[in-house]
Amino acid sequence: MVGQLEDQGYQVTDFSVFGAVDATSLDLNAALNSNNPTCKNVATIMVGAQDHFEGRSLEEFRADYRSLITKAVTLTGNTHRVTCVTLPNYSSAPGLPASAGTEAQAETTLMAMNSIIAEEADLAGVNLADIFPISGALYENAGAYTPEDELHADADQQLAWAEIIAFVIESNF
Repeated sequence: MVGQLEDQGYQVTDFSVFGAVDATSLDLNAALNSNNPTCKNVATIMVGAQDHFEGRSLEEFRADYRSLITKAVTLTGNTHRVTCVTLPNYSSAPGLPASAGTEAQAETTLMAMNSIIAEEADLAGVNLADIFPISGALYENAGAYTPEDELHADADQQLAWAEIIAFVIESNF
Protein backbone atom coordinates (compact mmCIF):
# COMPACT_ATOMS: atom_id res chain seq x y z
CA MET A 1 0.00 0.00 0.00
CA VAL A 2 2.88 2.36 0.75
CA GLY A 3 4.18 1.76 -2.77
CA GLN A 4 0.76 2.49 -4.24
CA LEU A 5 0.54 5.80 -2.38
CA GLU A 6 4.08 6.77 -3.34
CA ASP A 7 3.30 5.96 -6.98
CA GLN A 8 0.48 8.52 -6.74
CA GLY A 9 2.94 11.18 -5.53
CA TYR A 10 2.42 10.90 -1.77
CA GLN A 11 5.55 10.75 0.34
CA VAL A 12 5.34 8.07 3.01
CA THR A 13 8.17 8.64 5.44
CA ASP A 14 7.08 6.65 8.44
CA PHE A 15 4.57 3.93 9.08
CA SER A 16 3.92 1.44 11.85
CA VAL A 17 2.22 -1.92 11.98
CA PHE A 18 0.65 -2.54 15.37
CA GLY A 19 -0.74 -6.02 14.95
CA ALA A 20 0.61 -9.37 13.89
CA VAL A 21 -0.95 -11.57 11.21
CA ASP A 22 -2.60 -13.64 13.93
CA ALA A 23 -3.88 -10.70 16.03
CA THR A 24 -7.50 -10.41 17.09
CA SER A 25 -9.24 -7.06 17.40
CA LEU A 26 -8.74 -7.41 21.16
CA ASP A 27 -4.98 -7.98 20.63
CA LEU A 28 -4.74 -4.93 18.38
CA ASN A 29 -6.50 -2.77 20.96
CA ALA A 30 -4.04 -3.98 23.59
CA ALA A 31 -1.08 -3.28 21.28
CA LEU A 32 -2.29 0.27 20.67
CA ASN A 33 -2.78 0.81 24.41
CA SER A 34 0.67 -0.49 25.34
CA ASN A 35 2.68 1.05 22.49
CA ASN A 36 1.40 4.59 23.06
CA PRO A 37 1.63 5.41 19.34
CA THR A 38 2.26 8.91 18.09
CA CYS A 39 0.03 10.77 15.65
CA LYS A 40 -0.06 9.40 12.13
CA ASN A 41 -1.40 11.08 9.00
CA VAL A 42 -3.30 8.00 7.87
CA ALA A 43 -4.60 4.91 9.64
CA THR A 44 -5.97 1.74 8.13
CA ILE A 45 -7.73 -0.93 10.14
CA MET A 46 -7.71 -4.47 8.79
CA VAL A 47 -8.46 -7.02 11.48
CA GLY A 48 -10.94 -9.78 12.16
CA ALA A 49 -9.81 -13.04 10.58
CA GLN A 50 -8.27 -14.26 13.82
CA ASP A 51 -11.42 -13.21 15.69
CA HIS A 52 -13.27 -15.50 13.26
CA PHE A 53 -10.85 -18.41 13.67
CA GLU A 54 -10.94 -18.15 17.47
CA GLY A 55 -14.74 -18.09 17.56
CA ARG A 56 -15.08 -14.66 19.15
CA SER A 57 -18.66 -13.42 19.10
CA LEU A 58 -19.85 -10.77 16.69
CA GLU A 59 -20.72 -8.58 19.69
CA GLU A 60 -17.14 -8.80 21.00
CA PHE A 61 -15.80 -8.04 17.55
CA ARG A 62 -18.11 -5.02 17.16
CA ALA A 63 -17.09 -3.54 20.52
CA ASP A 64 -13.38 -4.02 19.85
CA TYR A 65 -13.66 -2.72 16.28
CA ARG A 66 -15.51 0.39 17.43
CA SER A 67 -12.73 1.01 19.95
CA LEU A 68 -10.10 0.67 17.22
CA ILE A 69 -11.86 3.24 15.05
CA THR A 70 -12.04 5.65 17.99
CA LYS A 71 -8.31 5.21 18.64
CA ALA A 72 -7.45 5.67 14.96
CA VAL A 73 -9.49 8.88 14.72
CA THR A 74 -7.79 10.17 17.86
CA LEU A 75 -4.35 9.34 16.42
CA THR A 76 -4.96 10.99 13.06
CA GLY A 77 -7.15 13.81 14.32
CA ASN A 78 -9.40 13.47 11.28
CA THR A 79 -12.10 10.96 10.33
CA HIS A 80 -11.16 11.29 6.65
CA ARG A 81 -7.69 9.97 7.43
CA VAL A 82 -9.01 6.63 8.76
CA THR A 83 -9.86 3.77 6.42
CA CYS A 84 -11.49 0.55 7.54
CA VAL A 85 -10.79 -2.43 5.31
CA THR A 86 -13.26 -5.28 4.96
CA LEU A 87 -12.08 -8.81 5.49
CA PRO A 88 -11.12 -10.76 2.39
CA ASN A 89 -13.29 -13.65 1.29
CA TYR A 90 -10.97 -16.49 2.23
CA SER A 91 -13.88 -18.93 2.62
CA SER A 92 -12.87 -20.96 -0.46
CA ALA A 93 -9.15 -21.13 0.38
CA PRO A 94 -7.90 -24.72 0.73
CA GLY A 95 -6.15 -23.79 4.00
CA LEU A 96 -9.33 -22.58 5.72
CA PRO A 97 -9.01 -23.64 9.37
CA ALA A 98 -11.61 -26.10 10.63
CA SER A 99 -12.49 -23.57 13.35
CA ALA A 100 -13.87 -21.27 10.61
CA GLY A 101 -16.53 -23.84 9.70
CA THR A 102 -17.48 -25.01 6.25
CA GLU A 103 -16.96 -22.80 3.24
CA ALA A 104 -20.61 -21.65 3.43
CA GLN A 105 -20.40 -21.02 7.19
CA ALA A 106 -17.16 -19.09 6.80
CA GLU A 107 -18.61 -16.92 4.05
CA THR A 108 -21.71 -16.18 6.15
CA THR A 109 -19.56 -15.19 9.12
CA LEU A 110 -17.30 -13.04 6.93
CA MET A 111 -20.31 -11.25 5.49
CA ALA A 112 -21.62 -10.58 9.02
CA MET A 113 -18.23 -9.29 10.16
CA ASN A 114 -17.91 -7.10 7.07
CA SER A 115 -21.38 -5.70 7.77
CA ILE A 116 -20.12 -4.73 11.22
CA ILE A 117 -17.03 -3.11 9.72
CA ALA A 118 -19.14 -1.14 7.23
CA GLU A 119 -21.70 -0.11 9.85
CA GLU A 120 -19.07 1.03 12.35
CA ALA A 121 -17.15 2.92 9.65
CA ASP A 122 -20.36 4.67 8.61
CA LEU A 123 -21.32 5.52 12.20
CA ALA A 124 -17.87 7.00 12.84
CA GLY A 125 -17.75 8.84 9.52
CA VAL A 126 -14.54 7.12 8.40
CA ASN A 127 -13.66 5.62 5.02
CA LEU A 128 -14.32 2.07 3.90
CA ALA A 129 -12.24 0.03 1.45
CA ASP A 130 -14.16 -3.08 0.40
CA ILE A 131 -11.78 -5.83 -0.70
CA PHE A 132 -14.27 -8.67 -0.15
CA PRO A 133 -15.56 -8.93 -3.74
CA ILE A 134 -12.18 -8.90 -5.50
CA SER A 135 -10.59 -11.24 -2.95
CA GLY A 136 -13.25 -13.89 -3.41
CA ALA A 137 -12.82 -13.82 -7.16
CA LEU A 138 -9.05 -14.02 -6.87
CA TYR A 139 -9.13 -16.90 -4.39
CA GLU A 140 -11.57 -18.88 -6.55
CA ASN A 141 -10.23 -18.09 -10.01
CA ALA A 142 -6.51 -17.82 -9.51
CA GLY A 143 -5.81 -19.62 -6.26
CA ALA A 144 -4.21 -16.41 -5.07
CA TYR A 145 -2.96 -17.63 -1.71
CA THR A 146 0.47 -18.51 -0.39
CA PRO A 147 1.61 -22.08 -0.96
CA GLU A 148 2.92 -22.24 2.62
CA ASP A 149 -0.54 -22.28 4.20
CA GLU A 150 -2.99 -22.08 1.28
CA LEU A 151 -4.87 -19.40 3.24
CA HIS A 152 -3.05 -16.08 3.30
CA ALA A 153 -3.16 -13.91 0.21
CA ASP A 154 -0.23 -14.02 -2.16
CA ALA A 155 1.61 -10.93 -3.39
CA ASP A 156 -0.63 -10.47 -6.43
CA GLN A 157 -3.78 -10.49 -4.33
CA GLN A 158 -2.24 -8.16 -1.75
CA LEU A 159 -1.34 -5.78 -4.58
CA ALA A 160 -4.97 -5.78 -5.76
CA TRP A 161 -6.10 -4.98 -2.22
CA ALA A 162 -3.47 -2.25 -1.88
CA GLU A 163 -4.72 -0.59 -5.06
CA ILE A 164 -8.26 -0.44 -3.65
CA ILE A 165 -7.11 0.80 -0.25
CA ALA A 166 -4.77 3.40 -1.76
CA PHE A 167 -7.56 4.65 -4.03
CA VAL A 168 -9.86 5.15 -1.03
CA ILE A 169 -7.13 6.91 0.96
CA GLU A 170 -6.19 9.15 -1.96
CA SER A 171 -9.83 10.00 -2.66
CA ASN A 172 -10.31 11.22 0.90
CA PHE A 173 -6.93 12.78 1.71
